[in-house]
Amino acid sequence: MLLPFVPLFCALPPESQRVLDRYDQIIQSVLRLSLQQRTALPLDIRSLSHRLTDERSARRASYLNAPAAAAAYVSYFHWWNLVRLSRLFAGLPSGAFALPAGGVCVDLGSGPLTVPQALWLARPELRRTPLTWYCVDRSRSIMALGESLYLALAAHTAAESGGVPWRVVRVHGAAGIPLWDKAHLVASANALNETTQRADSPPRETAARCADTLLGYADKGATLLLAEPGIPPSARFLSLLRGELLARKCGIGSPCPQLGECPMNGRRDKKWCHFAFSAGAAPKELAHMSASAGLPKARASLSFLLAYAGREGESASGARVVSDPIRLPGNRCGFYACSRLGLTLLEARNPAPLISSGSLIRLALPEQASRRDRKTGAAIVNIDVNDDRGREATPPTYRDSPAPRRSVLPIGANAGTHKHGARTDLGVLRPAERRPKPAATQGKRANATETQKRR
Repeated sequence: MLLPFVPLFCALPPESQRVLDRYDQIIQSVLRLSLQQRTALPLDIRSLSHRLTDERSARRASYLNAPAAAAAYVSYFHWWNLVRLSRLFAGLPSGAFALPAGGVCVDLGSGPLTVPQALWLARPELRRTPLTWYCVDRSRSIMALGESLYLALAAHTAAESGGVPWRVVRVHGAAGIPLWDKAHLVASANALNETTQRADSPPRETAARCADTLLGYADKGATLLLAEPGIPPSARFLSLLRGELLARKCGIGSPCPQLGECPMNGRRDKKWCHFAFSAGAAPKELAHMSASAGLPKARASLSFLLAYAGREGESASGARVVSDPIRLPGNRCGFYACSRLGLTLLEARNPAPLISSGSLIRLALPEQASRRDRKTGAAIVNIDVNDDRGREATPPTYRDSPAPRRSVLPIGANAGTHKHGARTDLGVLRPAERRPKPAATQGKRANATETQKRR
């Protein structure tokens, strides 16, 4: 079975990938860490991880001002964020980044300028477009470090692709601080989750204020791009924010293939909208640093929202896959997806098609579901296709108008295999179906048992 689809995460241009793989050299060229400081990095990273997770309630807003914390952050968390965001930005439609010469961009909670750096890596066609970035953050020092890293990154790519570094204006403050110019792009990455953690008001009120803040910076028709960790609280907040933006006449570009209520809103006992890819192709030094810190990654995940201020989004009709392959009864497989039918279970024959998390399948959907999954209530849609066309020779890199991918892979290969079954969308292993033993083998064992009894 061959099935056409458009992937969400795309490979970077080769030159960008080489720079990202050697990003530790850029960090070292800026920080000039001593041998002792480099040796201490794994412990510093692990300590910072605790402060960002289980100790976050006691964390100060200026936690990245300390040199050791800043070095640990850019050597692990920031680098992983570049891996995630650059692949996402490379896969988004070109309309998301239709920025004019002299365009203005705003990055809220910018930290070490992660969004500008990821966009520089992912979309080399923008490097020759003069842009001004207003980078807003509470920490002056981490933004200064980020600007140095960005300029070093731009210098490493200039030899092959040219371009002039974008103008960076560092703004010390929190989201909502007034700016002189209206923006063509308003972005925020890994910052809204910290905002919701500190908020005293209910999540829906916080989402409403966030929507007003974003639109306060945006010019008419501007792109709004939010990316957060792929965890239920982040997905829940983005779902609420999506509703507030729709109420303010904004268009939704991605990942949503429908404008109804979000069927994966992260509420208790509900699925949450997030997308993941294998970390197997991550930079080797980053993987080594992750293992040394005791924080290895098998997969990188995120939740995101692409919207447009005051105009309709680009059509994304079809079904957006939000899971790895799962086993279904009757030697069949499936994928959970979002479509205009709501939560959808795409059902197919084995072997499972190679459909990665986040892929958009453009298929004709019925007016209403004729069958529903008893466990989740998902609409069941059969996607078996009789198609003898060949697969594409190479996967797409960053794209403007991508061609659909077509490929086939045995079930479980997309998510990693396990001797007891295939990985589900939540990382749970379902037991493999027991296959009946061949009759000939059963007969031999029966005869052997009879012989033993006679003895």
